Amino acid sequence: MSIELLDRTRKVSNILSQARSEKIEFSEMCDVVSEYLDSSVYIFSKRGKLLGVSTSKDAGSLPGFVDEVGEFLDKKINDRFLGVLSTNENVNLETLGFEEYDVEGITALIAPLVVSGQRLGTFFLYRREKTYRIDDIVFCEYCNTVVGLLLTNSLIVEIGEETNKREAISSAITTLTEL
Repeated sequence: MSIELLDRTRKVSNILSQARSEKIEFSEMCDVVSEYLDSSVYIFSKRGKLLGVSTSKDAGSLPGFVDEVGEFLDKKINDRFLGVLSTNENVNLETLGFEEYDVEGITALIAPLVVSGQRLGTFFLYRREKTYRIDDIVFCEYCNTVVGLLLTNSLIVEIGEETNKREAISSAITTLTEL
């Protein structure tokens, strides 16, 4: 492995160590991966919601494909993404339902976001005219793990907020019924 790969992983580790806020910016992670791999990078939830994106000037965006955080991926493509059970590099996008997009010359890497055996989403990268090498795949696997941890943390915060709201409502109802 190379010193460059070590530097890349340190930058990602820094993002993880600074992720204390309740609102996690997945696009920041996408920016780092995009910069190092000259790829457009997307993070999707299990339901196909775009959580983070960074488009590379070299790879660009696919016309008509989701590009705004909060948008949902086409159900057919999301189902195909969910069918990917392990990291697949140098994927032909036409086999995943991208036949309506201009994908000629595009090489993709798709990695499922899985934590504790639970599928949380999909990490999707692509670039033009260049295949993914072993260093790229190792870096992507590491980033995939970090994104999974960030996503888990985000879900824990969300569950905590919902629990606090329910407790506040229950307390308010109890107080009102005692009056």
